[in-house]
Amino acid sequence: IAAIDGYPSVASGKSAAAMISAAFFAVAAAVSNALLADCADTPDRLRAQARRALRLIGLLLVPPVIVGCLLAPRILGLFGADYAQYSALLMLGLLAALPDALVNVVVAMLRVQRRLHAVAVVSVAGAAISIGASWLLMPHLGIMGAGWAALASPTIVATTLTAMGFYRWLINVRTAAAAARLRARIVEEPAMEPS
Repeated sequence: IAAIDGYPSVASGKSAAAMISAAFFAVAAAVSNALLADCADTPDRLRAQARRALRLIGLLLVPPVIVGCLLAPRILGLFGADYAQYSALLMLGLLAALPDALVNVVVAMLRVQRRLHAVAVVSVAGAAISIGASWLLMPHLGIMGAGWAALASPTIVATTLTAMGFYRWLINVRTAAAAARLRARIVEEPAMEPS
């Protein structure tokens, strides 16, 4: 009845915010799939191509996300005055596209490396966080609880993956430094002569 009287239903406002956000999520998914296709046969190019993919995603996503967040009420207002009340939900969806992009690139890299167990762990962890946080937050915050969960899930997964990557890099740096010290010590010490 509300739709007949010219007022959008509550579901329409939420749906519009979700559909606009989904367009932003599609950018990272498309670039990540291209990364997978490009490096599947030549995994030695993976690191360089992943950096290029992240730069491209950054160029394609960051400016529109900023503009979208600043203009969210006006964007949704184009659908009708009642839609603008869901601008906070749209902003959460747009912001969630950024950490999700990093997760997409990491999953593509893991797939190129054929580390499917890790892909499954990342995917299941993200889904579990999203569903669990929605379940906890929605009774208190309504649909905004789902929006916060949608932002929290890729943010937590991306932060964890970044920390693990930094830790692996730090271990490699320390190992390389220890190997260099050992080589230097071996070269400096004179060879023991038999008596």
